[in-house]
Amino acid sequence: IIHERGGKHMNIIHERGGKHIHIIHERGGKHIHIIHERGGKHIHIIHERGGKHIHIIRERGGKHIHIIHERGGKHIHITRERGGKHMNIIRERGGKQIHITHERGGKHMNIIHE
Repeated sequence: IIHERGGKHMNIIHERGGKHIHIIHERGGKHIHIIHERGGKHIHIIHERGGKHIHIIRERGGKHIHIIHERGGKHIHITRERGGKHMNIIRERGGKQIHITHERGGKHMNIIHE
């Protein structure tokens, strides 16, 4: 999904496998909601220039969640259950809240907040 120049909502419901979800969201936009159940390997989000909310609900494994969030934005919520290996968040230039709930294992959680 390549979403440029605004737009308000991006809702993704991804169930039972699948490997990649790539989101490139530029120049505003308000909401990105991802519900990812039962496996899957990669979720990459590149969010530039504002935007307010990123919500991720990820259940039952999966390996990678990468979020690059630049230039503000207010909320990043991640709920991750049952394992998984990597969560990398790079957030630059302000922003107010990052909420992460990580249950049952998992190996890496890297947060860079500038």
